[in-house]
Amino acid sequence: MNLTDTMRYFTIRTRMIGAIAVVLALLMVVGGAGLAGMLRNQSLSDEFRQHSFAEVQDLSRMRDALGQMRRLEKQIFLQAGQSDALTRSVQSWQASADDLQTQSSKMLEGEEDEDNAIVRNLQANLKEYRDALTAKTTELAGGALSANDAMAALSASTAKADAMDGQLNDIEKILLTEAESNTDEQKSAVTYTEAAFVIAVLVAMVIVAPLTLLNMISICRPLEQARGLAQAIAQGDLRTQLRVAGQDEASDLLRALLVRK
Repeated sequence: MNLTDTMRYFTIRTRMIGAIAVVLALLMVVGGAGLAGMLRNQSLSDEFRQHSFAEVQDLSRMRDALGQMRRLEKQIFLQAGQSDALTRSVQSWQASADDLQTQSSKMLEGEEDEDNAIVRNLQANLKEYRDALTAKTTELAGGALSANDAMAALSASTAKADAMDGQLNDIEKILLTEAESNTDEQKSAVTYTEAAFVIAVLVAMVIVAPLTLLNMISICRPLEQARGLAQAIAQGDLRTQLRVAGQDEASDLLRALLVRK
């Protein structure tokens, strides 16, 4: 007994319903593969936008704040004895320091990652930098700091600012590495989606095409036999013998024609 004969033990209606169910299931598999890949890629894009890109923006603001602090610091030490100008510069410097503190704190939000340790060290340096400069500006305002002492204090502050600048560079390297890693993951997700989609389509073709062909044969062959038998009966030929297999509608038709002989 071949496969087409086996299929004929099920009614044509049942086979057609089964074929529709198989096609729908395979369509769900193909669509699911594509949807899973799209969702994965969207997740990676959202992660980059919400984390890496946000941290890049925070880093840019931190650089701006530190650059402003360094510019104002020089003004502060050059304005020794100029009370009003010194006060304004100190206030602007403090505002930039506050901004740097705020932006660095934003980078510590969310899950712990590689750059957080560097950010915390930067905040510690910022505190030392801030305390030291605040003390020196108090001496400047009171006239207790000579020009030579002011230059020495400026050199010490510059070293601390240089350290923070180096830490910002280290954070930038980490963020670039994270961005490259995210890009690689997105490329891998796209490649995986394409492969999964192609495989799903091929599997669907391998299953649907043969089954559809077999189902067509299981329907058309007995119908051809029934037509031939009906034509023979119409011409008065009652000698035709057929082996009828199956329990479907076509089999019932053949049996009915054979009985009429």
